[in-house]
Amino acid sequence: MHPRPESAASLLPRDALRSSNWMEDEQQHQTTIIRHQDEQLDSVMGTVQNIRRMAGTMGNELEDHNVLLEELDSQTDQTQGKLSRAMKGVETMIKKNSGNKSFYLIIVLLVVVFILIALVIFT
Repeated sequence: MHPRPESAASLLPRDALRSSNWMEDEQQHQTTIIRHQDEQLDSVMGTVQNIRRMAGTMGNELEDHNVLLEELDSQTDQTQGKLSRAMKGVETMIKKNSGNKSFYLIIVLLVVVFILIALVIFT
């Protein structure tokens, strides 16, 4: 004897049960995926917040360094002005003393220094 084929009506509850189980499994799978994505988004959000804090700190440091550089620039300008005035004074002094008078004066002063050294050594 051949097994009796099941009617379409008898297959319906089993198919409905399988379909219901499949839907529950699919919902559970999607819930797991969403939970995993939420965890990843939380991790990304934490990283973005850390980067934001670091960027803020870097911005503050850059502002502080900018102030220091402006002060240094001002001091450098002042020093450059003083050096320019000193160089002009030296140039003026060299021009005034460039004649033979300075040469003779230096020789006379050297002779006086040697005489003083000789007096200190021999007396």
